[in-house]
Amino acid sequence: MPMQTFFNLPEDKKRTILKAARQEFSRVPLEQASIAHIIKTANIPRGSFYQYFQNKEDLYKFMMSNIGNKVFEKIVGYLKENSGDVIEASIKLFYYLMDIISQDENASFFKNMFLNMNDKMRDSLTQNTEDNHCKHKHFINLRDLAKYIDTEKLIFKEEKEVLYILRMIIGLFYQNLIPYFSGKISQEQAIESYLFQMNLIRKAIYKG
Repeated sequence: MPMQTFFNLPEDKKRTILKAARQEFSRVPLEQASIAHIIKTANIPRGSFYQYFQNKEDLYKFMMSNIGNKVFEKIVGYLKENSGDVIEASIKLFYYLMDIISQDENASFFKNMFLNMNDKMRDSLTQNTEDNHCKHKHFINLRDLAKYIDTEKLIFKEEKEVLYILRMIIGLFYQNLIPYFSGKISQEQAIESYLFQMNLIRKAIYKG
């Protein structure tokens, strides 16, 4: 996470730094990203960068955690709109993400993110459901998310089962988005595949 000196900056300067970082992470994957390019674009001294972040990985994880926040807020909204239907909410979220990540200004950033995401980076978007001590507010807390699901309609009601379903659904996001970004399938094929998978899960977890 950023150091407190970053959070103390004026909002416009924080936005400038994050915009510069986004441009760099859109240009190349994290491993190839250059702090020199980021500080040049943001017009800040190199020393200032290290007063804000430990390294480029720290900055990148912070940006990913912000994405996690937005995704959490979005799916909670869809759950509320759809009476706690986790499948319908997930489908709407997938459509929303496909729309966002396919826009020109976002495509390169998300392509680099998904195609170069390791397990550690992926975990920074969701709290490990087995870790009862993880309290970082920037993680997607799956236990908090589960509170918005109407479990009365589900065959499985125990918390452990619901959390496993959520992790499975999240895994299917990656399973369909990565082939899309790698050019192996089209956007239409990614959507078709995800809808098919969600309908299978619906049949498996919903009553009647």
